Amino acid sequence: MDAVIKVSPEEFDKNLFDKIKLLLKNSSDSKIVIEISSKENIFEEPDSEYWSKINASIKELEEGKGIVFTMQELDEYLDKHFPR
Repeated sequence: MDAVIKVSPEEFDKNLFDKIKLLLKNSSDSKIVIEISSKENIFEEPDSEYWSKINASIKELEEGKGIVFTMQELDEYLDKHFPR
């Protein structure tokens, strides 16, 4: 499973780490990447590369390869699939 979790600085806390740990509970070969960026940084890469990534992400979502969660939906997903 691939997941991209975008949060505001206010949401970045121990509670979020606990949720991520639940997602990783049964995944021994996972990799975690933390990227800190601001809206200004998004335009540092060439337009073609940016749009290529956007289009690839859209295609993956259309093929059912991704799941988009709000924080509330993430809580519900974790409660259902990873009981505490």
